[in-house]
Amino acid sequence: MLIALPLFGQELQDWEEKYSYNIGLQLGSSLREKKEDLNPDKVAAGIKDAITLSDDQLKDVTAQLQKDMAQRQKEFGEKNKTDGAKFLEETKAKPSPSPK
Repeated sequence: MLIALPLFGQELQDWEEKYSYNIGLQLGSSLREKKEDLNPDKVAAGIKDAITLSDDQLKDVTAQLQKDMAQRQKEFGEKNKTDGAKFLEETKAKPSPSPK
């Protein structure tokens, strides 16, 4: 029996395809609340790489991504610190409202 699901015109032909699609649905369902921050094509590529790359390749890719994320967090923190200092200076310069 063929199952027609929203697979962009594809059909699930055998048990392996059905099982694989089901795993994808489960993973995707767990990511739904983060969907605004995700690119589904890159998520799928990451899953494919996690399954197919060697352990050493996975370690290298993961280490580089962690380094990139740490740099991004550092830059974000520095921007927040600068923006916060600027806000405090601007606020300090404004006269306080007089009580009524």
